[in-house]
Amino acid sequence: MTATESVFDDNEVRPPFGLQRGGAIFNEGTISIDSTLFTGNTATQGGAIYAELSSVITLTGSTV
Repeated sequence: MTATESVFDDNEVRPPFGLQRGGAIFNEGTISIDSTLFTGNTATQGGAIYAELSSVITLTGSTV
């Protein structure tokens, strides 16, 4: 997945949706994020971004 010049604002993960991980993005693979703003996102784990242990994230010029 690639996110470029995007805004993730006020996203929320809450019951009954699984383990409530990654308010904006739940990543299990490879993701590239460039010039993107994350604000006001909430989850039990990973308010903006939750990444599984084996995942790869490239984050450039972004605000989390």
